[in-house]
Amino acid sequence: MGLNKIAKGIINSRYSGYQTGKVNIKGNTIYEILGLTKVNTRILQAVDGNHDILRLLQVAQQIGLQFKPEQLKEYYETFGCNTDLLKQANRKTTLHKIVKYITKESENYPIGEQGVCWGYSYMRYQEREDPRIERKQNMAKDWLEYLKWCKELGYDLNNMFFYMPLNFRKVHDRTAKEYQKLLDKKALEEILGENGNIQNAFQIKGKGLLLVVPASAEDIKAEGAALHHCVGTYVDRVARGETNIFFIRKEKEPDKPYFTMEWRDNDIVQCRGSRNCGMTPEVKAFTEAFKKKMLETIEKDKDKGLRRCG
Repeated sequence: MGLNKIAKGIINSRYSGYQTGKVNIKGNTIYEILGLTKVNTRILQAVDGNHDILRLLQVAQQIGLQFKPEQLKEYYETFGCNTDLLKQANRKTTLHKIVKYITKESENYPIGEQGVCWGYSYMRYQEREDPRIERKQNMAKDWLEYLKWCKELGYDLNNMFFYMPLNFRKVHDRTAKEYQKLLDKKALEEILGENGNIQNAFQIKGKGLLLVVPASAEDIKAEGAALHHCVGTYVDRVARGETNIFFIRKEKEPDKPYFTMEWRDNDIVQCRGSRNCGMTPEVKAFTEAFKKKMLETIEKDKDKGLRRCG
């Protein structure tokens, strides 16, 4: 009958309770059981679809979208059980053109690594995804994410130049950097907004972070030991006034080392976390807000000095 995967899914769901496509076991006919028309039931049989494919057919049927067996198979191989994209309002062109675009652009797309834990996972007993399908799925996920970025960045997605760009991987990576800059800008504005009435840069807070000024050389050494970096060797330079060290902590854990910042010559020289790791986006936004506040304070002090001299 060609519904082996559906039957297997029904049996497994009795234990897991999980089903994507819903089955009415009280139905009098196979069509009532599956919630499909005769045409769509034959399509499900033709591809021996599972519960995910059943769900795709059920949603497509509800919105008046008719798949052919090969189209359904190609769509599922690319987007899995993504039912949102089936709706015309959620896309700018036909499903056929979108799938064709991703198939072409994903020919040399990277395949995910199996990872360190692969050897200990039950997945090692299962056959790995066809490389062609895995490439399409990887690109499809990145493409959907890219569209969200474009929307945030204000790009016109009705323009196919943006909606389905050539050399997608390069465009994706470039847009990711643009989007990160936008997030950094928003995070900076948010922190500055929260600290609008604060005149002292050392009192700055935001993104769940706060600034701590070390009270002694021992604090700096302890910071370096806890985060496994070399700030402990900066004690002499701090004592001579050659540089300044500040701690960035989480508000919920103010006593636990998180990131260490060096301030010298009116600029942030470096900011490192555990084992010299780079800044998170939140920490980066926090340091930029601190820098802005510090420079504002320095400028105000200069103005006061000039007025006194005058």
